[in-house]
Amino acid sequence: MKINGVNINSYGATRLGVDLQNYKYKTEYVLLPGSLTLVEVSTTEELKSIKVDLLFKGNNRDEILDNISRFMLLLKGELIISLSGYSTLFKVYLDNDSIEKKRNKRRCKLSLEFKGYALKNEVVEVLNRISSKVINMTGTQITPAIVEVTPTSDLIDIRLEGLSDDPIIIKNLTANKKIIIDGELQKVTVDSKNKFKDTDMWEFPRLNPGKNTIKVSRSNCDINIKYKPRYI
Repeated sequence: MKINGVNINSYGATRLGVDLQNYKYKTEYVLLPGSLTLVEVSTTEELKSIKVDLLFKGNNRDEILDNISRFMLLLKGELIISLSGYSTLFKVYLDNDSIEKKRNKRRCKLSLEFKGYALKNEVVEVLNRISSKVINMTGTQITPAIVEVTPTSDLIDIRLEGLSDDPIIIKNLTANKKIIIDGELQKVTVDSKNKFKDTDMWEFPRLNPGKNTIKVSRSNCDINIKYKPRYI
């Protein structure tokens, strides 16, 4: 098991077990007076729960607790967890933790619960100087995308369809200057500078599970669409 690329073995820990739970959806319905049909009111979504039990070993309790203390420093903020036996990665935050001391003073159990979502490694789709492409997104959940557009000449604007409910329009493009529309970090930049004012869009780019037909209004651009498929 690795957390942000750090192997837990370096803290004297081994993984005992893992419990993965899917997303939970809760839908509220009402039955109106005189009606025979339920009416959906709202649907709420809870993040995936990941429970992991770790066993820490050491020469004594003090050494074990020191290792656990240092290990907990890894768990601040956003985490990427990889588990042996799983090709899926998990992007999570720590939600709860507890320590269980064993009779054997050289061992201690740490239970962790994370909340987040599952994803696979980044996929890059290339649309160099073409007007359309079908992207088959293998994930099972709507996934944010990073769109990189590099025009070969100055352009007044470019229109992208299929990455949101409404078209995404980018204005005032400069030849060979890469514009990045980052659906993960939700920002638009050129040379690390804010370019949001030159975009016309209601939402940042994302891909739906299954087939996504991407259309581009101009074919004199090199375009990369990057995404990490997410799973329920």
